[in-house]
Amino acid sequence: MKKIIFVSFLLMLLPVSCIKNYRLQEASNQTTTIATLQVYSTPVSVFDYKDQVTDGKLLLSIMEVESVCHNPNTPIQIQLSLKNLTSETLLIPSEFKMAISRNGGGGNIIPQITDLKKIDIYSIADTQFVDSFRSPPDKFSKLVADENYKLNIDFLFPGYLVGNLSEQGVVSTPTPGSYFIRFIYAEYEQDENIWFGAIGSNRIEICIL
Repeated sequence: MKKIIFVSFLLMLLPVSCIKNYRLQEASNQTTTIATLQVYSTPVSVFDYKDQVTDGKLLLSIMEVESVCHNPNTPIQIQLSLKNLTSETLLIPSEFKMAISRNGGGGNIIPQITDLKKIDIYSIADTQFVDSFRSPPDKFSKLVADENYKLNIDFLFPGYLVGNLSEQGVVSTPTPGSYFIRFIYAEYEQDENIWFGAIGSNRIEICIL
């Protein structure tokens, strides 16, 4: 609910004249190019897609560093790769912190978990309303045209899940097996000289014990 309210507020503030069309691009993985909610007034959001989403400036790709089965609540190393799709140098915030929920609480890398049937998986953290205050980033990296910026980040697969957001009292431990993970990278600090917006990675399959 927190995300929906936030998005609605943004849409009311932005002019209709800024509407930008989105298109599907043929690639090895289907990549959607959209105008993100933080830049344009548009009826779609990066959160509405299950596949890779770019704003036309940055492309986020992820891969598992070591493809083994993991216990819940143990670090899973994921390599993030941010590619500059423009012909100009981009200045990007270089603080990358994993959020604890798909609402983005606590970080700018937001995890989205689905099962093999592509049904959303929620953790206890997704059911909790937490005020999250982030200071404007003060560390930046220059990303030249067509360059990749790579780093590894730890992701903790939640140890307790809920059936859906309407069943907050029904808690279970993850069933062993395969799950899909994708990340949203979001920066809301608007500065014309520094990249901001929201983009979505490809999905990768991970094994949970």
